[in-house]
Amino acid sequence: MRKHTMSQTEKAAYQLFVDALPYYWEIFDKIPHPIQFRLFVNGYGSAAMACVDIVNHWLSSPKLARDARKRLFHMQAWKGNKQ
Repeated sequence: MRKHTMSQTEKAAYQLFVDALPYYWEIFDKIPHPIQFRLFVNGYGSAAMACVDIVNHWLSSPKLARDARKRLFHMQAWKGNKQ
């Protein structure tokens, strides 16, 4: 089995996903400024747009993609509330 190596772009995309996910349901003005800046620079109008795009188009590492899909599904289904 071939081991997947992550590119710097993929690492940066995953980090943006992790940072933006807690603000998935927030309006853009309520997101902290450093994260707003990173979203704006990458062309995203909201944390939700960024999270969905990163999961669907930027992550190619199976382990990262699986983890991100699981986190995104939980956020969408339960609005981030703990059970």
